Amino acid sequence: MNILFVFTVKDHRYRPGHPTIQHWRTQFGISCISAVLKEAGHNTELLICCGNTLDSEIDAVLARFKPSLICFTAVYSEYSFTASLASRLRKRNPVPLLLVGGVHATLNPDEVIKDCWDALCIGEGEYAVRELVARLCRGESIVGVPGIWVKMPQGEVHKTSPSRFIEDISELPPPDREMWNPWAESNPKMMTILLGRGCPFECTYCCNHKLKTVAHGRYVRIRRCDDVMREVSSVLTSYPSVRQIYFEIETIGIHETSMFELAAALGRLNRDRRNTNKPGITFHANLRLIPNHDFEPLLFALRRAGFAGVNIGIESGCEAVRKQHLKRIYSNDDVYKAVSSARRARLFVLVFVLVGIPGESIQDFHETVELLRNIQPEFMASYIVFPYPGTEMEKRAREQELLSGHITMKQERFRATMDLPGFSKRQIERAFDWLPYDVYKGHRPLAKLLLEVLMRKITRLGWFGLKGY
Repeated sequence: MNILFVFTVKDHRYRPGHPTIQHWRTQFGISCISAVLKEAGHNTELLICCGNTLDSEIDAVLARFKPSLICFTAVYSEYSFTASLASRLRKRNPVPLLLVGGVHATLNPDEVIKDCWDALCIGEGEYAVRELVARLCRGESIVGVPGIWVKMPQGEVHKTSPSRFIEDISELPPPDREMWNPWAESNPKMMTILLGRGCPFECTYCCNHKLKTVAHGRYVRIRRCDDVMREVSSVLTSYPSVRQIYFEIETIGIHETSMFELAAALGRLNRDRRNTNKPGITFHANLRLIPNHDFEPLLFALRRAGFAGVNIGIESGCEAVRKQHLKRIYSNDDVYKAVSSARRARLFVLVFVLVGIPGESIQDFHETVELLRNIQPEFMASYIVFPYPGTEMEKRAREQELLSGHITMKQERFRATMDLPGFSKRQIERAFDWLPYDVYKGHRPLAKLLLEVLMRKITRLGWFGLKGY
């Protein structure tokens, strides 16, 4: 059977001959499902739809590939565009079966299924979609597939719960990267490899606390070292231009034994490459802080393996805000110790920062600036809080009457959505705009800092058609 996957990037404008997406930013969900379907003998193809994609271009793909099933995925910020695209497809006659999945559909299935979809996938989709396709091939009803909701002709919805979380994710084939090749750069310098699934923490702004309740079984899972290394070797063979690999995982500190094993294997890989006159590969990953934990031995092992840096989510420099409003339990001393250990291991530090956290005052934010000025991170990624639907943060914000009605995507992460009692929208946006200046003043060239402030204002306000930052 032919299955078409549709991925949307509404703010992008497609230009023939230019990459639509970077390889390291490709989406794992549909890539993993496509790999499972190909393993089962089916044909898959990817269509990326941008803001300027024409109906005629979509029709040409449908006429050539003739899919029996079209699979869509979307996060909240893309969903409106994705649903409108599906509605355009629905007007065609005949039209293939339309299936939607992904985080937004999983968190809000009762709302999403009201749109033009024939079916909806909740949770992990590899085996659910494989079973759905198998039934379609046999001409059987797709009603009753675990994790697949089906809209009946009369409009009622037949609902089923997902099967258990996939226990051993190393049993899955590697993600289908080939499907992205027509849309991505031909000689990528960086790739992303998934190390695990799930997160043991319950940050209020994240969806993990709700996703872990979708199915039964173990939610936090780590891939075996040999499985990861096979994929690393495959990526370097298929894309010899790659020089960096980002390991996608909530934190490399979840299972340190596995990380020490992986670090040793990556170190051997780089030694073998140097012995054969091949360039070394640098690695990066995310490190979630844990109270009173000494990360130094792990960080030194990562450096020996070829890691160049780690990402650390600080979010706020106020311990009370982190604990009470984000459910992130670690002290500022833990931050200083982790950053100092990374510096001793000669690893760069990228920090994530949130501005305008419900419950945060402008005085609390000044504590964030003070912490950041003290640690002077090499890189900083900051965002204005956006309470995504389905998260605990959104629920709390509505209970506190900080939100009312629908939240527009024009505000996502770069405009203030809430007037906080001690931190107004105007103050939040000014704090966001001037954060690089406040943190790096006296440490970096003044002209460069002022230019960054200007770019933040330009992109936040949408001047010259720029969106995001």
